[in-house]
Amino acid sequence: MAWFRHIHGGATTSSTYTQDGRVMHAKVNGLSQCCRDYPPFCFRESQAHELGHVWLIVYGIQGLPNWAEEGSANTSPIATIVP
Repeated sequence: MAWFRHIHGGATTSSTYTQDGRVMHAKVNGLSQCCRDYPPFCFRESQAHELGHVWLIVYGIQGLPNWAEEGSANTSPIATIVP
């Protein structure tokens, strides 16, 4: 669902550190928004979606198919509190 990020103009980057095949640490490197000239509700929706990706990273949820990751970012606890 790459189209979703393109339309909403956000990106979240992260790094995962492993040892012997086990995740030891994951960190969020950055969260960016490209919402110039977007109405405020689009910015809020995009920000909530990207914070949903952060939620997945923080809770160590990895290896999801793209459709599941994007859908989870839309319905994460963070994303659902934004009006």
